[in-house]
Amino acid sequence: MLKVQPRIESSKIMAWISPVIAIILTMCVSSLMFIFLDVSPQKAFDVFVLMPISDSYNIGELMVKAAPLLLCATGLAICFRANIWNIGAEGQLLVGAVASSAIAIQAGEDAGTVMLLATLFSGILAGAVWATIPTGLSRIFKTNIILSTIMLNYIGLYILLWAVHGPLADPQGFGFPESVIFADGVLLPIIQEDGRATVSILVALILAVLTSVVLFKTLPGFKLRVYGEDQAR
Repeated sequence: MLKVQPRIESSKIMAWISPVIAIILTMCVSSLMFIFLDVSPQKAFDVFVLMPISDSYNIGELMVKAAPLLLCATGLAICFRANIWNIGAEGQLLVGAVASSAIAIQAGEDAGTVMLLATLFSGILAGAVWATIPTGLSRIFKTNIILSTIMLNYIGLYILLWAVHGPLADPQGFGFPESVIFADGVLLPIIQEDGRATVSILVALILAVLTSVVLFKTLPGFKLRVYGEDQAR
């Protein structure tokens, strides 16, 4: 009788093929949904895939949205390699944004590098503190860190909604949920003439590459991966 042994390592071929399969299945399922809604799949493809890269302005908007997502993904990659299932990146991002905004709206027109750094680090610190909540609950009360991080996403969202309707609201905003306009001194430098893309996308890319190097080319990264693999067994 043939005994099937579990695979010791993941298939390298599937590591490359699985994203392609996921994209193909996503396109097939979404096309069926659009057909069901009486919407042309080709038109939807144009709107969601082609229009964001149709000109330099749209590419800039794509980079604006991609930068925070890439930073979140980089942080999550470290967590997952350590076998820590942090599903709360969205809430940590939102709380960090609220904290940064609270500092940024205090800046005047003469604000300089110090105020910019204070704005950035306040967001980093707030996001990190927010991440310690589910960690502490898990350590002390043995709660499920997956569920607690997911639920904290919603709390983070409502904190943001409360902030933009309350203490951060623009008094000249005619009731729209938006903060006071930030001074130029606390804004990151723009890298394109006809768009809003800033150096944040470059920082996100550099950090993603550095994280990969640390994880796979250094001793601390090796220890972290070994710890994660040991916890998974």
